[in-house]
Amino acid sequence: MISSQEFRNKYEKFYDCMRMYLWPYDILEILADVEATIFSAFIDVPKLSLLLDKLEGQIKQNFEDDELLQKSFNNIKKLVEDKDEEIYLPLTRVKEVNPDEDKQIRIIKEEDNSEEQ
Repeated sequence: MISSQEFRNKYEKFYDCMRMYLWPYDILEILADVEATIFSAFIDVPKLSLLLDKLEGQIKQNFEDDELLQKSFNNIKKLVEDKDEEIYLPLTRVKEVNPDEDKQIRIIKEEDNSEEQ
């Protein structure tokens, strides 16, 4: 199983490489769609695959000069192409409130505020 966090981590490395260039607006639109798809709660893999194919067609001429860009893009593509794996969203751990325990309100004295400033 592949965590959606893995997609996010790989995308952040890819995005870091993409920032090294000035891209036309149409490429930035595709990149924004890729980012929105990856950072959604449930990744639409077929849509992401189409977006990555479209993006690759636009930026592949830079792969010859920038191996890191190519490698980071290929890492995302590998995750998408791994059809045997299921993608899941890890749930964050919630700190539950115990209604039987009294809550403490912290009072900040005026002296404390003047020291911080």
